[in-house]
Amino acid sequence: MAHRFELSLKDSSKTSKLVPLVSDLLQSVYKFYKYSSVQKASLRKTCEESLPKHKFLSPVNVNGTRWISHRSCALNTLVKMWQPIVVQTTQIIEGVGSKRAETFGKATKIRKELTLLKVVLAVHVLKEIFDLFMYISLALQQPSYIMACVQSKIKSSLKRLQLFDVRGKLNIAVDTLGINLEERSFLGETLTLDRGQTVESTINTVVKDLSGFLSSSSAAIQERFGDVLRQDDNVCRLAQVFQVKGWPEDKEDLADFGQHEIEAMALHFTTTLENRGYNPSLCIVEWDEFKSAASNLQLRYKTASTLTILSRVLNAQQMALPDICALAKIMLVLPVSTADPERGFSVMKRVKTDWRARLTSKSLSNLMSVKLCSYTIQDYNPEGAYTLWLKDGKRIVGGLKYKRKRNAHPKPVAADLDSELSDSSSSSVGDGTESHSDTET
Repeated sequence: MAHRFELSLKDSSKTSKLVPLVSDLLQSVYKFYKYSSVQKASLRKTCEESLPKHKFLSPVNVNGTRWISHRSCALNTLVKMWQPIVVQTTQIIEGVGSKRAETFGKATKIRKELTLLKVVLAVHVLKEIFDLFMYISLALQQPSYIMACVQSKIKSSLKRLQLFDVRGKLNIAVDTLGINLEERSFLGETLTLDRGQTVESTINTVVKDLSGFLSSSSAAIQERFGDVLRQDDNVCRLAQVFQVKGWPEDKEDLADFGQHEIEAMALHFTTTLENRGYNPSLCIVEWDEFKSAASNLQLRYKTASTLTILSRVLNAQQMALPDICALAKIMLVLPVSTADPERGFSVMKRVKTDWRARLTSKSLSNLMSVKLCSYTIQDYNPEGAYTLWLKDGKRIVGGLKYKRKRNAHPKPVAADLDSELSDSSSSSVGDGTESHSDTET
């Protein structure tokens, strides 16, 4: 799905003149500093000495496997580094630093494009547009996204694109950033116009071009996701019934919710269910109890994703509600994104290098699991790991010595253990297993 989304944006970018112009400029800036350590050091020096308020940020490549994120990051970097880059390229043109004709020509071209009024305006509006695109793309790459969530996500994305006001965003950027349109100046630099253009005509050109880009993007997304958005597509339409967060909150409405969809899905997957030994006619019978279990979990874990809630219901009700759980599993395994396999190949390439050619399959699998399945820093609870580290060998913490005991269930000898260590030893580990105290002073 994420790949489809990016292909639709590539198609729509061909109808715009400013989007390719800004993309080529971003790539030129990236290559200019990527392949010259001298120019990169000079840019860093400009930030530290001439413009100390600007934190140095290295220009970002706009190409990549998931290029929307790259382009959004590159636009954000260019917005923050616009003034330092203009100052540094101006110094090169004036003869400060490198005297090479190739460097002079590249610096002249970059500065000329950066100081165009239409480019300055387009960059700030495109930043907002690609931030929205990146949010949608990253959402479609999440492993927690299932088919039940995709259709609603694409529809809401199309609505947000239609409501995006290019002229309004442009006016906000002009007022917020202090772009002086009358004097054509920005951050002390004079902005230039194309031949035969005025300020008003330039603004109209930017608004018309980017509005057309958004319109063509909406049309391309509808074309690429036609099978998902089509109302007569049974699988995509019926899969919405398993989107727990969209269920009605009223109990009476919930009692009648999804009856027709479950009957239609059971009929659609009759052969698949019967080949696995399940009875499709019992799906509608078990549906009410399945809804009750899922809605109770939704009330308890309001921030949990649809995938998390359905997975917990399946683990708890697999034996009691086998037929409806089998139908739900079919909805869960319908492929939505290839992001996870692509991440797996990238991680394997980073782990199994030429210098680690003797890694066994088991070790490689374990290392990849650590890389791919670990908690994020924000969600990780270190208490379990800290307790395990504390009792794994001889440790000295806060002046107290702890060492491993040989018996199966050791007990602490001293009663004056630090309260924090005692709490962490008796608390539960992040995955739900209980950790026992295994320390001795």
